[in-house]
Amino acid sequence: MAEETKAPSAGSSHGDSRPERSGPPRGPRPGGGPGGPREGGGRKFFRRKKVCKFCVEKIEAVNYKDVRLLAQFVAESGKITPRRLTGVCTPHQRRLSRAIKQARISHCCRSLDARSKEEASSSQLLALAKRAEVWVG
Repeated sequence: MAEETKAPSAGSSHGDSRPERSGPPRGPRPGGGPGGPREGGGRKFFRRKKVCKFCVEKIEAVNYKDVRLLAQFVAESGKITPRRLTGVCTPHQRRLSRAIKQARISHCCRSLDARSKEEASSSQLLALAKRAEVWVG
């Protein structure tokens, strides 16, 4: 009974059908890998650790009216820049995003409002159309 339950040992132990590699073993890659050549054991690029701007300057409260400060953390498209790019710590990122959202709602700054460019262009077109009607009609 014990002999019947044993799996056959013939064939590959891994169960894949790849052929055995023939020839000499491969050496290291000429480029050195994803980070570049590893000569001297060091890294190719040195990346400085990002530090929270608010912690360094000891800013506790992030004011939604401080447009210059908030604009540094908003992309041109109007999106809030993520922590991994700015280096802001988690509690300050929460306060920062809340302040940016408050500034958008209260229309403190057009650059913080994602829809401001679209609204501005459509309102300008409407104003031009009204002026044209006055001139024509």
